[in-house]
Amino acid sequence: MTDDFKERLRRYQEGELSKEEEDEMEQDLDKFDVYQSFLEEQSEEKEEPFINSQEVIRKGWFYQRFSLIATVLTVLLLIIPVLELGSKMYYVGKAGKLVDLTTKTIYLTEPNVTIDDDRLDVRARFFNLTFSLDLYKQIGGEKVRIGDWDVLYELDKVDYPDYPDREYVIGDPPLDIPHPEEKKLYHPDDPAPNSDWERLEALPDGTVAEVYVSFDQLYEEGEVLNLLGSMRSEWQWFAVNTGLEASGKSTEGGYLTPIGYPTDSNERVWSPREGIDDNGSSNKEQFLRVMRELEQYEEQATDIARTKWLDLKERNDYLDKNGVTIYGGVVTGPVEELLSLRDKKEIQHMKVGEVRLWNYD
Repeated sequence: MTDDFKERLRRYQEGELSKEEEDEMEQDLDKFDVYQSFLEEQSEEKEEPFINSQEVIRKGWFYQRFSLIATVLTVLLLIIPVLELGSKMYYVGKAGKLVDLTTKTIYLTEPNVTIDDDRLDVRARFFNLTFSLDLYKQIGGEKVRIGDWDVLYELDKVDYPDYPDREYVIGDPPLDIPHPEEKKLYHPDDPAPNSDWERLEALPDGTVAEVYVSFDQLYEEGEVLNLLGSMRSEWQWFAVNTGLEASGKSTEGGYLTPIGYPTDSNERVWSPREGIDDNGSSNKEQFLRVMRELEQYEEQATDIARTKWLDLKERNDYLDKNGVTIYGGVVTGPVEELLSLRDKKEIQHMKVGEVRLWNYD
């Protein structure tokens, strides 16, 4: 814009131009308006491709994000079945062994406790093996459900201390980790508190009970079986002397609970997954064999058991040298029969366990 035009524009704005000069100036300004409109149209045409390119970028980003999500979901959907299959293949042959390990630990460390193999619920997923066990006690003439344990293995290790998860349906459930205060079986060289004979006497007629008896010395199994004679009462579990029971402490000084075996004949298997012993081995022989089996998996057995010390190697070494002798056991039957055991010189201590109303046919 020239200085002359600027001067004319100033004079036009201030009304100093003649009529002819004003008309000429207005014509020039009309030209400027047309030119401005042209410039604006050109600018809009140039911006439109830029706007379209932004839209293309936005749509491309959305597509990439959607494609990534779809890919991740597809991979996950493929991985899950692969993991499931891999987990099941891993536990082929192992699942039964881990169930055996758990059940045998219970049979040997929980006096008068058995497992209902028909109610085992075993599941393998993502290299975890979980199963539930219903626990029973023989009280008089019936097996009474006392609760259940849920066990979780991660690969072949127990998920301790979260598992076993123990739930009981009895009035006086055992502690998750035993304390000396709940001790019921005593070695002859381990001083015992007063017996529960008065408590047993106070039970009403028509009552059956489970009692824990401790002997005045170590006995062979046959000698103990003869103590009941022709009674309806039956032995359910024997506590075995393994060299540590006199002190009641593990090699590390921890509280050591009894270890022993069920008194059922070998027609009654100890493990739900194990067949009847074709060799006709005695309960003592089965006990020694199972003790050696558990020694190979002592870490898992200790995690499963309520007691936190098993000392299986030390106990097995002692049993190999000294054989199996019994210092106590669990017997159940009618209260009046159990009271007669007080006259047996072999029995120096008794504790009452579970009690029920008469349940014999």
